[in-house]
Amino acid sequence: MSNIAIAWKFWILWALVCIGGGFGCFILGLLIFTSRNQNSLGLFVGLSMIGILWATPQYLLLKNYTPINGIWVLVTAAGMIASLYVAQFVFAVLNRNSGWAVIGAVAAMFQYFVLRPHFLRASSWILANGVGVATGEVVFRVVSTIESPPTGDAGDSGFSALAQAISVLLYSSLVTGVLGLAIYGAITGGTLVWLLRHPRRK
Repeated sequence: MSNIAIAWKFWILWALVCIGGGFGCFILGLLIFTSRNQNSLGLFVGLSMIGILWATPQYLLLKNYTPINGIWVLVTAAGMIASLYVAQFVFAVLNRNSGWAVIGAVAAMFQYFVLRPHFLRASSWILANGVGVATGEVVFRVVSTIESPPTGDAGDSGFSALAQAISVLLYSSLVTGVLGLAIYGAITGGTLVWLLRHPRRK
């Protein structure tokens, strides 16, 4: 397989991993954070579990193309926790788009230290994550305001008003979630492909 074909394959797989991992984290987050009696320890453990779920599929893909080891999972979880803890301070001083960019960059700083020994200009990963998170969030927000599922006559279809509302919610969440995560995956995946072409010589 040519290098170009390998790059395309990795890029597509990375985007799919981001989409799947994002939805997995969303479901896990609902299960964890909708439970009662949340405390600081519970929040920390919950965020750790979400970070591990997000990072594990990434690592399983990365290990086939890069010298990255399992530390990727730990630093990604740590970065996610750090970014969410600083979010309240970030949004207090920045607008929504800039805030999401900073949060994405903060999370990527932890991963940067894993990438730096292996790739030149690894700092581009921090920028890519900031741009990817902010752009994905903008796409999610814009599409969620204009996208709606095809609907019919509730009486003819037999669906109740509640069922119709749930179908709209699920459809909108699916469409906007896939698009937002795909944008993030496309931007960060393209950056990883670029890094793979610029390894650090030993």
